[in-house]
Amino acid sequence: MATRLAVDHISLAVRAARSRDCWGPNGAGKTTTLSILSTLMRPDHGRVLIDGKTAQSDPHRLGRMLGLVPQSLAL
Repeated sequence: MATRLAVDHISLAVRAARSRDCWGPNGAGKTTTLSILSTLMRPDHGRVLIDGKTAQSDPHRLGRMLGLVPQSLAL
């Protein structure tokens, strides 16, 4: 089985009070990227800055800043 690279180099800038969609084929790294941005996963390399601060520095504040609407809820 071949190894897939889900997320490599990514740079994302979104202005305050804006929304963005995340589209792509299965296995492209959408869920991984959003999990890293929302502090559910830690990145293997690099860093995440939100409002100039690392995502892990204050995850509760981050939770109030980000909204995530998945395609379907897994209950």
